[in-house]
Amino acid sequence: MQHESQGEEIYPSLSCEPMSLQVIRNEGRVQTKSGAIIPFADALGPTPKNPEALHALLAHPKADEIKTAFNLAEPIPEIFGEGDAIPLTDVWPGLKSYLPDHRKRCCIIPCE
Repeated sequence: MQHESQGEEIYPSLSCEPMSLQVIRNEGRVQTKSGAIIPFADALGPTPKNPEALHALLAHPKADEIKTAFNLAEPIPEIFGEGDAIPLTDVWPGLKSYLPDHRKRCCIIPCE
């Protein structure tokens, strides 16, 4: 900000979230795999109100951009198996060409 009667050094810079992101967060909707229409805000946060909506966002073709814009993290899975996690594409290499980039990091834990 500046005013023609003052120099630029008077006013410190101020950053703010783009208005478009605020509108999406407050008014946007997400359609889940089951067909439900969920408020966008219900997919946000460390423990989202609607995990299915979060999964829909993470499965979107532009998931990487959505994750960056809204500071989304991949859900932390519960681990039920024993042993070390193995990358899914190491077990089934043919999946590499079918998975979106954010899913190629998925791992499996073998069970007995």
